[in-house]
Amino acid sequence: MTAPPAVTDTIPRLHQVVDHARDQLIGLEKELDTFEECRLRYLETQRRLEREGRGRLTASRVSDSERNWAPTRDCLQELMRWGAIEAAQLPSERKFVDRYREQRYAITDRGRELARLAATSQAGFVDAVTAAIIEAHPYFRALLEALAEGVIAYPVVSEGEVAESRRQGRKVADWAAWGVERIAGDPTAELVRREIEKALDRFKHREEKPTTKELAEALSDGFAVAGFAARGLVFDSATIKALLRWGSALLVYDQSRYVPGFAQATVMWGCSDIAVDDSGRMAATRRGRAAWGEIVARAIVAAYDALAAEDPSHMQTPFIAVHRVRAHAAHAVGVARALVSRVLADLVDGAFPETPVQAAVYVGSTVRLPDSEPAFRYRGGRRLVMQVTHKEE
Repeated sequence: MTAPPAVTDTIPRLHQVVDHARDQLIGLEKELDTFEECRLRYLETQRRLEREGRGRLTASRVSDSERNWAPTRDCLQELMRWGAIEAAQLPSERKFVDRYREQRYAITDRGRELARLAATSQAGFVDAVTAAIIEAHPYFRALLEALAEGVIAYPVVSEGEVAESRRQGRKVADWAAWGVERIAGDPTAELVRREIEKALDRFKHREEKPTTKELAEALSDGFAVAGFAARGLVFDSATIKALLRWGSALLVYDQSRYVPGFAQATVMWGCSDIAVDDSGRMAATRRGRAAWGEIVARAIVAAYDALAAEDPSHMQTPFIAVHRVRAHAAHAVGVARALVSRVLADLVDGAFPETPVQAAVYVGSTVRLPDSEPAFRYRGGRRLVMQVTHKEE
């Protein structure tokens, strides 16, 4: 009996998938629908995200007339997968961009409905985009199913660890043994070793030795692939990075490097309730403030208390980094860090009288926020540390 073919998928390398889809759909509905208009609109979205502190506009390696041609193509192709625009040819290489500048991309009825949501309801639009992605991408569905069963965790290697390993003469087998101890699921040393070797193949034909930073990135990529494989998900590192970005935008799963019990590891967890109907169609419902606010407020207090008990200052109410409390609470109850941030702001404002504490947040000028963690903001400013004081009964 012939085995069924393996399910394959292409996850586009789209940053900020919600924002770019939103702006493109609104423009397409206004018949600003040539490839050139879409390309210029992509840049305007990037500029908006930078103004809002949610993105960074980097220098382009190509001319201004060709800038963003590839992500624009990927975004339009994704909208086609959703049935939001009609199928049409797209440039496959940069040298073909000129012949596609006036190519038009017609919006569909489904696309108009998405555009209406994009203009009127951020939450409704995110829900609709999530549904479209679930329908279009079997890899996304598989990831949601895996996270409904348990976390994905894998180590992240620092440059300091690579430098130390060079001094110690650590080999691939040593890295594999180290990684097995930090990967969730059922990894084997052979699996981890194989993925590390694949990741290091990128240096095979280079004359110069890889830098410490390059080695740290390669090892981390290998561990990520092994971590997903240990949960039955055979994805390459580029797909994993894209899926991580999508999770932050859609809020149906999240990740952090600061989850207790997972030292030096990225941990991913589900933040939604998954349902599959009789026809096999999947739906994911985000866990929001209305149903989860009080639960999250209590989890914030419990996370703070747990971290305060371990704090070396021995203060009764020590200053604890917000990102550590947030990751602890979000993972504990299975919600997104963004929801924890929202509830924390409400908790500081006294919005949960049934949780008898006084929470306060401070600038924390001596605390360095890790690059992997978004800043918590309260009343327009960054607040990096917090205290929780229990009120007298």
